[in-house]
Amino acid sequence: MNPILEYIKTQKPELAEFITVIDTLQTKDQEEATVLEDMQDEDAVELFDEESKVKPEAIQMKKLKSEILKLRQLVKVLKQEVYNESQLNHDLALAIGACKYCFGCDDDCNNCHGEGAPGFFVPDYIHYKELILPAIKKFNLHFNAKTNY
Repeated sequence: MNPILEYIKTQKPELAEFITVIDTLQTKDQEEATVLEDMQDEDAVELFDEESKVKPEAIQMKKLKSEILKLRQLVKVLKQEVYNESQLNHDLALAIGACKYCFGCDDDCNNCHGEGAPGFFVPDYIHYKELILPAIKKFNLHFNAKTNY
C-alpha cells in the first residue's frame, strides 16, 4: 500500500474504508495497464463486433476508468489534507517549543534525539501568540468565572 495512504489510514480511521477501496482500485489499474499493453502488442483488438455493438468489456473499462479518475481526485484532496495537517503540526510544535519532527517521541530523531518534548526549545513567539495564547485566555476566563461563585 502507498505510504501516504497508510499514513492517512492511521491518522483518519474514518477514511479507512475509502483508502482500502483506493488501494484496491490502484492495484486493479496497474493490472489493467499491463493487460492493455499486452492487448496492444497483439496487433489492435477490435472493440466492436460484427453488429457494431460495444463489447461489455469496453463498457466496463470505461466505467472503471471513470471510477479511477474520481479516486485519483480523492487521493489528490487527501494528499492536500495531509500536507495541511503536517503544516499545522509544524506550527504547533514551534508554538510550544517542541521538536517539529517528532514532538520528542523518537529517540532516533536527528533534530532532538528524542528530547524535544514541549518546552525543550524556546517557543516561537508569533506561533505562540497565534495558537496558544487564545486558549490560555479562554482557559483563564472559564476557570476564573467558576471560582467567583
